[in-house]
Amino acid sequence: MRNIPDHINEALFLDPDSPTFLRWVNPIGRAKVTGVAGCRRSDGYIQLNFEGKRYFANRVVYHLVHGAIPDDVVIRHIDGDVSNNDPTNLVALRKRIKQTN
Repeated sequence: MRNIPDHINEALFLDPDSPTFLRWVNPIGRAKVTGVAGCRRSDGYIQLNFEGKRYFANRVVYHLVHGAIPDDVVIRHIDGDVSNNDPTNLVALRKRIKQTN
């Protein structure tokens, strides 16, 4: 997974009224008047573009709440609804490593 830049918090904020749980920051005064960040993919996941790169909204939300996500961690939706990016619905799990004998 792509690492999320720490300065993404200057461009986005959490908004429980947004269908993606994210909104873009208004560069003038940081007022909450900007649009929803991200759009739904055909598989249900929400994805957004930031500085020319694509990020999954669940990872961005988790990053904004908890900080950097280690490379060996995946972010899962507790209720199985991949479009529900409420921070209370996200859990960090370590990736399983395949072992060969």
